[in-house]
Amino acid sequence: MPSSSPEVPINAVFAKLLQDPTNTVARDMFGQIIEAIPSAIRFVLLNKDGQPLDVWRNSQAMTLLGEDQTIPLENLDTKQWARWFHPLDITPYQSVYADILHGDREKPFNQIFRILDQDTRENDVYEPGYLWISEDIMPIIDPSTHTLIAISSGLQDVTKIGKLAYLDPLTGLNNRSYVQEYWVTEYNRAKRDKKPMGILFCDLDHLKEVNDQKGHQEGDLAIIAVADFLKKDLRDYEMLARWGGDEFVILSRSDRRGTRKLANRLHIGLQETGLGLTMSTGFYSTRVDSLSSDPAEAYDILIRRADNALYEAKAAGRNCVREYIVPRV
Repeated sequence: MPSSSPEVPINAVFAKLLQDPTNTVARDMFGQIIEAIPSAIRFVLLNKDGQPLDVWRNSQAMTLLGEDQTIPLENLDTKQWARWFHPLDITPYQSVYADILHGDREKPFNQIFRILDQDTRENDVYEPGYLWISEDIMPIIDPSTHTLIAISSGLQDVTKIGKLAYLDPLTGLNNRSYVQEYWVTEYNRAKRDKKPMGILFCDLDHLKEVNDQKGHQEGDLAIIAVADFLKKDLRDYEMLARWGGDEFVILSRSDRRGTRKLANRLHIGLQETGLGLTMSTGFYSTRVDSLSSDPAEAYDILIRRADNALYEAKAAGRNCVREYIVPRV
C-alpha cells in the first residue's frame, strides 16, 4: 500500500475504517491522504457477497477511470463500468472479485484491462478507442469477521505498453501472452464452479503456398480475413487470440459436446465465406480440476492436448476437425 506522511500512516487510518466504516474523522482523514497521493489510487470495501460497501478514490483515479461521484455506489463496478469496458475484459474483471471473495487470490497481484477512452465516452465515434489500465490489487481480509474485503488499487495508464504486450499487431486480436493471463481467471472460475473448459487450435491451411505464390502481403491478408471471420462468429464467453503465425486459439466455457459443435461450426462457416480458405482444427474439453490443482500446470496440459489434436487434423490431410482423446490406461 502506498505511504503518506510519517505523521499520519495510511495503514493506521485505513485500519480504523475497517473496524468502523462510519467513523467520519477517519473517513475525512483518509480522503485527504489519498487525494495527496500523486498517482491514481482506489480503495473498495466489499462484503462477503461481493457488494461494494464503500469506495474511496482520489481525483486522479476518477479522471482516469471516468467515474462519476454522483453514480450510486451499488452501480460503481457493474452498470457503469460494464458500459465502458472492452467486451473481452468485462467477464475476467468481474471474475477477479469472485476469486478474492472465494480465497483464490490472497496475495497482491496485477491485472490489465481496457476501458473506453474519454473521446469515445463523450462523442459519437465510429471506431471506439480504448485505454489500457494497469491495476495493482492488494486483498485485505478483516480477521475479526472474515466478511469485509478491502482492495487497494494502484492504477496507471499503460496503453502503449499494453498494446505491445497483449495485442497482435497484424490482426488486433489478443496474443499468446494475453491467453496466459486470461487462463488464470478462467481456471479459478471453472474450478470453483466445477465447470468444463474447452480449447480449440485453428491452423490456416497452406499459408506457406500463399506466401510463396502470391507474396507475404497476400498471406497477411489471408490471416486478417480468418481473424475477422472468427471474431464475428464467437460469443462473449469465447476468447479468441492469435497464437502465432497461421494459428489461432479459442478458449470457451464449453463441455465436450459444445466445444465440438463450435469447432464444426467454424470449420464449415469458413468454407462458406467464399474466401477460398480452409483450416485444420484440434479441440479438447474437460473439467479443469481433472488436469491439475496448479493453474500453470493445467494450462500446459490443456495446450499440449489441443496441439496434439491439431497435429492429428494436419496428419489426416488438413481441412478437418479432430478431438484429443485421453488414452485409456
